[in-house]
Amino acid sequence: MSNWQETCSQQLVRLEKTAVLADKLMTLCNKTQADIPPELIKAIHEERPRLERQLERLRANRFEVAVIGLEKAGKSALLNAWLGQEILPSAAERCTYTSTEIWSARTEDEQELCIEYFSRQEVDVLLQGKKSEMQNFKQGSRDYDDIETDINETEFYLTQIYDYAKQGRTTRSFRDINEISEDLQQAVFKNRAQARAIKRIQLKTTRLLSDRDIVFHDVPGFDSPVAMHKTQAEQKLSACDAIIYAKKMDNPNINSPEKNMLQVADSEDPHTKVADKVFVVLTKSDMARNSDEYIDWFNKHRKDWQGVPEQRLVAVCAAAYLADLGTGSVETNKCGQQSIDNLVKLNIDDGIDRLKQAVNFYIDHERVDVLRNRCDKLENAVKQQTKQVFELLDPIYSKTLDNNTDEEDLYGVDFGDWWGNEWSVIKEQFENWYQNTIEARKGTDGFAGEHPKLTELHHAYNEQVKNLFANLPTAKLETMESTYNAAIKLAENSRRGNEAIRKKLYTEIQKELQEQLPKQLTISLKTMRDEIVKKAKESLFNIEGVDKILLENLASVEQLDRCFEALLLRFGRVAVDVLIETPLHERSRLLQKYKPEIHTLEAFYRGSDKETNGNLTDYLRIGLWVMKEASAMGVVPPAIGIAIKSTEKWDPFNNKTFTNSLTTSEIYEPQNFSEVVKEINCDLMALQNYLQNSVFHAAGFIIYSKQELQRIRERFIDLEDRQRRWDTEVRREAKRHNPNIPFKIDNRIQDFRLQREIALEIKEIRDYL
Repeated sequence: MSNWQETCSQQLVRLEKTAVLADKLMTLCNKTQADIPPELIKAIHEERPRLERQLERLRANRFEVAVIGLEKAGKSALLNAWLGQEILPSAAERCTYTSTEIWSARTEDEQELCIEYFSRQEVDVLLQGKKSEMQNFKQGSRDYDDIETDINETEFYLTQIYDYAKQGRTTRSFRDINEISEDLQQAVFKNRAQARAIKRIQLKTTRLLSDRDIVFHDVPGFDSPVAMHKTQAEQKLSACDAIIYAKKMDNPNINSPEKNMLQVADSEDPHTKVADKVFVVLTKSDMARNSDEYIDWFNKHRKDWQGVPEQRLVAVCAAAYLADLGTGSVETNKCGQQSIDNLVKLNIDDGIDRLKQAVNFYIDHERVDVLRNRCDKLENAVKQQTKQVFELLDPIYSKTLDNNTDEEDLYGVDFGDWWGNEWSVIKEQFENWYQNTIEARKGTDGFAGEHPKLTELHHAYNEQVKNLFANLPTAKLETMESTYNAAIKLAENSRRGNEAIRKKLYTEIQKELQEQLPKQLTISLKTMRDEIVKKAKESLFNIEGVDKILLENLASVEQLDRCFEALLLRFGRVAVDVLIETPLHERSRLLQKYKPEIHTLEAFYRGSDKETNGNLTDYLRIGLWVMKEASAMGVVPPAIGIAIKSTEKWDPFNNKTFTNSLTTSEIYEPQNFSEVVKEINCDLMALQNYLQNSVFHAAGFIIYSKQELQRIRERFIDLEDRQRRWDTEVRREAKRHNPNIPFKIDNRIQDFRLQREIALEIKEIRDYL
């Protein structure tokens, strides 16, 4: 194992222990923010990511070098010289659109070129981001024009860019780097569409030091107006072990973008001075006109980089190096030859070999010391922060472990006091809600006295009655006709046909009264009952099981059905008997038999036509609705609609009038199917009217419903006032730390637990220190 690998292994173990301590420290700070100064918390949260970045580099066992600088500083040309082959493009215009990673490969078989493309969605996001960035620059400025050109070219090639995006990732193996030279040139610069579609380029080559895991990052210019390029540069600065800073020889002054770049490098790795890990490479050293100018430039650079060791401030000429090797392009070799001539005049070399020696020496010797120093400072920073936190928190929380108080001690009296007040509020709010939402107003048992919730029950009942009569099979004209004809087949007698139709109708309606109408009433009542149960459960913090407890010993759905059926049949059956089962001319006997029930139905009639249709006795006697007090308005037979005076009687079939002295034997009897249908339809209308406007009230559905709802209300109150059941349920849930229960002592318990947790964590830190 090399010295570097051994050092990495040692520091990895060391920093992993430090990371455990840092995590405990951050957890502790999150629990005790009020006790720690904000600036210390901020410093702790800033230190942890730095520690993690160093751990990631140690785990990867790589040495990463970021080649950075301003645009056109010669970064790509420098790397070409390092590799001894012109594979990365370099030109007068911007030619690096994305970061290129150059990895060391140990063997030729490991050499490959990997290209990863943006997805189509990422392309769109980046394009929109550039358009937004353009608003930050003044129109006509260099940055504005650069971004505008970039946007225009991207939109021009957008279709092709989308095509590349579909490829995702491509890999090509090679034996000789010349095999992929053109591919790389196209990807990085020459193919404008492809260059803008690429997210990451990874080149593995033996041209780097093959016995080391080295990664060089060729990063776009730091002064690029494109935000993505700045972001890439900052990311590489934060993740790198060393920096090769390319700066043009003829520009010794450090401008604002360069200062910002160095500040980023310093802030991202504050435990290592930039001077301890930077190589300042002065590119294009052949530009000096004479030796004096060269020396002047070099000394000015030396002054700006006083902290950098002399061997790491190197002037180079990449073109001359490639030309000397004969591995550059035709143009590069031609320019490089001129550069060689200039270097001879200046009496200096191209500097590339000296730069490689300096980097190799750093890798073999200095980087171990830099790594140890960085890890020392990371560990010391965490320890120092831990010590500060310990000194702040130990006096506050250390006594908690000596306290013998148990969680159960925090309940008892405190809970009883809280619940007593809480229940008074719950009960008052529940009663008010019940009064406003469920309970009917005082008054008659009709719409005037019904609360909207109970009125809904009445409307649902009326709708069911309406549906019942609209869907009676026998009430259809063709069914009545077939029934009528079958009944008079042996002897033509309209009475037989009348009775046959009524018999079938009677059976159908009685079945509906016993089955469907009670069910609809039950559904409506259960809906209101469920609403009360829901409110009760909400009042008790939505504790599970409240609904089940509340509904114990209350009427089941089946029991509600039977109760509604009994109430309905008490008067509903009478209405069906007198209006459907028996034809008009035979009803006189029923007037005596059901006299009390008929008078009750009349008394409870709530229809808007009470003055006429409220007189059920007259209708049953003569088949007409008669006003209780004679007037010039007359009366209206419900099916025919012809008005006559109340002093006259009406033969609805032959326009025959008769006097009030009419006897039962004089009641006109239908003589044919048409007249039978008219009589039956009038009776069906009367029955529907009375089921909706009289039977509902006479049966006491509202009263019964109110009683059932009242039972739930009373049970909810009594379960606490008499049995203390809710006290038990809420207390149990409070001990389970149900977050819905606003028991203030629960906060005390949480505080109690938190304090014990903090005290234990502080004890661990004390042991560590």
